[in-house]
Amino acid sequence: MFDTDRYEVSGYAPRYTVHEGSPPSSVLDCEWLAVGREAFVFSTRDGTEVLRVETDRILDAGAVYTLTDPQTESAVGSVRRGRTAMVRPNYEFRDADGAFVGRLRERGRLRSVARRLTFGFLPTTYEIRGSRGESLGEMQGLPGLPTRYRIQLTGELDPRFPVVAAVLTNRFDAADPVPYWPFD
Repeated sequence: MFDTDRYEVSGYAPRYTVHEGSPPSSVLDCEWLAVGREAFVFSTRDGTEVLRVETDRILDAGAVYTLTDPQTESAVGSVRRGRTAMVRPNYEFRDADGAFVGRLRERGRLRSVARRLTFGFLPTTYEIRGSRGESLGEMQGLPGLPTRYRIQLTGELDPRFPVVAAVLTNRFDAADPVPYWPFD
């Protein structure tokens, strides 16, 4: 799992599906957990957890999501949601030691606003950049229901970071027609 450079994330909160490779070969399920804080897990179809993501905040613009490998219980890193993510999705990636390793940000401010006004029916592109500003790939937001995100990595970056960012983008994006609130 998480050993290729192509991924597709699709679904609605609280459930998502992650396809790996091209053509897609393996499938992961992602499910939000309502446990008084935001948390979700990625697991294989047989129920084996491969990644756990948690934060102590609920619906916070600056939330930091900690990624943990459930097999070793060790931290993988974190994804920090940018303070302007409600207007223009952006996420910062940090490794287990806290060092900045990359960022995902939606291209074009005007297009970002227009996409929200049309409830996500405009395609969009997100750039993935490394710590020195180099391109590490891109994520495409594809129109339609359910919302889909196609990730293509071209540089050295742990693919768990952009996959988690895709789930978070869908989770908080106005394009999600069925918002899921963890306190329902």
